Amino acid sequence: MFEDLNGILKSRKERLEDLINKLRKDKIEIDKELATNCLIHIELANNPTKLTNPESISVDVDVIINDFDCEASIIDDNTNQMCYLTQAPIKIKFISNCGHTFEESAIKDYMKHGNKNCPVIGCNRILKKKE
Repeated sequence: MFEDLNGILKSRKERLEDLINKLRKDKIEIDKELATNCLIHIELANNPTKLTNPESISVDVDVIINDFDCEASIIDDNTNQMCYLTQAPIKIKFISNCGHTFEESAIKDYMKHGNKNCPVIGCNRILKKKE
């Protein structure tokens, strides 16, 4: 199932990048909303874990609209980032080996008895305690 999803996401990302590159090549003016949506979907294809909190993604659309030679850059907006364990805003960020973000004290408490599965639904990665 996840292999199919990865293939779909890869194909989607390639199509969106092709669209942006074609628009750049033809020097066609790109609608800001279209560019924003393309960049958000490219970032989600690159990092599917962000599907659980897509509102945390912000993009620099002006890079596409104003600069045809520059790659789009993705900017994470961590202002409203919530911990998956505490469901509270994150004060001290801890990023796991699978890319999910937690409140540092909560994830350390969760893992104090050794390696555990990532608590994010749909993520089957094992979190490992640093030696």
